[in-house]
Amino acid sequence: MSSHFHGIRWKIVALVGVLLFALLGSLYQTYLIVHNRQADAVIIDLAGRQRMLIERHLKQVLLASEGFPVDHVETGRLLLQRIDVLIAGGQTIRDIGEQTVVTLPPAQTEMIADKFREQKKLLKAFLAKEWAFLDEPVGTQGSARAREDAIRLNEALVTVANEAVALMSQHSESKIDTIVRWDVIEATIAGIFGLVLTVQLWKTHHELQKETTERQHAQQRTLQALRQSDDLKSALLSSVSHELRTPLTAIQSLVSGLEDANGDVRRELLDGVREEARYLSHLVDNLLDMSRVEAGALRSNRDWHLLEELIEAAIRRLGPALEQRHLRIDLPDSLPTVFVEATELQLVFINLLDNAVKYSPERSTITLHAAVVQGMVEVYVSNHGEGIPPDDTDRVFDRFYRTERAVERGISGTGLGLAICKAIIQAHGGDIRVISSAEETTILFRLPLVPEPLTSMMPPLPGFDAGGA
Repeated sequence: MSSHFHGIRWKIVALVGVLLFALLGSLYQTYLIVHNRQADAVIIDLAGRQRMLIERHLKQVLLASEGFPVDHVETGRLLLQRIDVLIAGGQTIRDIGEQTVVTLPPAQTEMIADKFREQKKLLKAFLAKEWAFLDEPVGTQGSARAREDAIRLNEALVTVANEAVALMSQHSESKIDTIVRWDVIEATIAGIFGLVLTVQLWKTHHELQKETTERQHAQQRTLQALRQSDDLKSALLSSVSHELRTPLTAIQSLVSGLEDANGDVRRELLDGVREEARYLSHLVDNLLDMSRVEAGALRSNRDWHLLEELIEAAIRRLGPALEQRHLRIDLPDSLPTVFVEATELQLVFINLLDNAVKYSPERSTITLHAAVVQGMVEVYVSNHGEGIPPDDTDRVFDRFYRTERAVERGISGTGLGLAICKAIIQAHGGDIRVISSAEETTILFRLPLVPEPLTSMMPPLPGFDAGGA
């Protein structure tokens, strides 16, 4: 429930943030509109003054041609300086005789800049024609022609100046329209976000009404899980107690029989004691190994080993348990060494072979096969006998899990062997699975091949026949 309250708080904060964003955005856009209008007004005003100064300059030239003392040179110089400022930006005065200095940015578009460049080109031509007109004697045909050329160039200058003012006015209005459009877009987005957040707030409120019931159900499920955990612990204690009691009772009975036995009978009784002690030791080892797996205390001292050596060690450990089965080992001569923790991998082979013995009839064949498949060492152990039901194949690697058939038939075990195998194989970066049919069961695991350093090459194990046992 606290998470929902936390979510509501953040959604309210987000909603307020969206509203503030919309307000600040609107204020900023308003500021941009006012600022751009003021800035563009200064530029357009100066461009308009440029047009008037062109006309004034023509009048000064005409007066100068008639001998009046006017400073047309200064006017021409101001025209050129101002047109450069309108193109590239900089400082200039508003008019002749004024001390007010204004700073202008560069032309805002390339089209406006081109129009000012055209104006500058015509202005230079006009100034050149101006001096040609003033150099001609008054009243001559040359003076009349020069005067007409100057007037024509001045008209062209005024036309281009008017076009520049029109372009700047259009650009200013276009900028204002763009700012207004963005303002509308931002307001629309803010409105959509606000609507979405409002809907989410309503949904969260609706979910809060459900959460109380869900929390009650969750508490009931937790209570049920705890009860199941207690039941599992009780079942485990019962199973382990039974599994420990069975070999201990058998050992007590066999030891009692040893008091009066001799010869072959005594030897058989001693073999029985050894077998029950072996099973008891295996059971305790499984419990200890499972505790190490749960504690994450698997060994990490791995080294390079021959798979044949690990298999042979596991077979020696099992000893008499394999005497009533035909064990067929199929290992290719080219099988590479593996980088593993030897004791743990031996435990995998011991558990798999012991499992195959438990669930196969006497005198049947157990097959252990290994090969390199797609860059991995693949090993499987197969046994004949009643297969694993399909519903149980996904659970046989769970801790303490035993199939109903195994329990009904009185097959000994705690349900830890395959769980230990899975933990060890996965710790080595591999995987393990079961394949079962009505008459055969196969446990298959794969381990990744690690490139072996040249210095760690090991000679083949002398005296060990990898073709069978």
